[in-house]
Amino acid sequence: MRINRIPSSRTEEEAGRKLGLFDDGFVEGLPEDVLHAGLSICRAFKEFHELNTPEETEKEYRKYLYAFGLFKSYAAQYNQAYEFPELREGVRANIAQIVNFFQTARTWIEHAIHVRDTRMVIQEVERALSVRFKRSLAYRLSGEELDRIKTLLVELRELFTNEPRLDPQRKLRLLRRLDRIGADLAPRMPDFDLFWGLFVDTGIDFGQSPEDSRAVLARVRELFQIVWASKLSSEGLPNDTELRVPPPETPSAT
Repeated sequence: MRINRIPSSRTEEEAGRKLGLFDDGFVEGLPEDVLHAGLSICRAFKEFHELNTPEETEKEYRKYLYAFGLFKSYAAQYNQAYEFPELREGVRANIAQIVNFFQTARTWIEHAIHVRDTRMVIQEVERALSVRFKRSLAYRLSGEELDRIKTLLVELRELFTNEPRLDPQRKLRLLRRLDRIGADLAPRMPDFDLFWGLFVDTGIDFGQSPEDSRAVLARVRELFQIVWASKLSSEGLPNDTELRVPPPETPSAT
């Protein structure tokens, strides 16, 4: 990460270079994370300040100004909102304001990092548990059901591929749906959205001419009925709900 800094004078630039913790190597080595970069600057300033005796502090005034300017440059570069003191007093008072500012900024950044990290941990736990809960609600397919589904997928692929009336883009969409189902097929399935998508798409593409599309519609219906029955069974519901889909609308004659 690089911070664009423009010293106000050559003398100030030279003073900054004498301050080892804040030279170009320090800036280049700051963390990529914005908050951790700010915290690194605050901690480096704290180390610098604690090395100075009360007698040396005022002699190092330009270094304090440079450190303060560095943090202002960092804040401006990354749109970080801080309330900076105006430093309109004497040397000793200005140094006191700079020290107080860095203490306040460090405390705020440490708190912000703590809050953010806490939220990230909670979100990670929620994501992990949501997957586990989803799996716990999954429905199960028997070996016989899996074998039948695989057979139906092979037969549907052949029917889709050899259907001359099917638009090439729609054909590709259907074939991709078969590939996705085949790739995700397992004894435990978290949902039946993939099967539902195939069911809907075939209804759109073949439902207008059901007499000519019996082979396709029959296999898709059987495929979905297998999954539907398995889902009802996993939820402890009776398997007596017939799957009904309204016929496709046909344009009215004018």
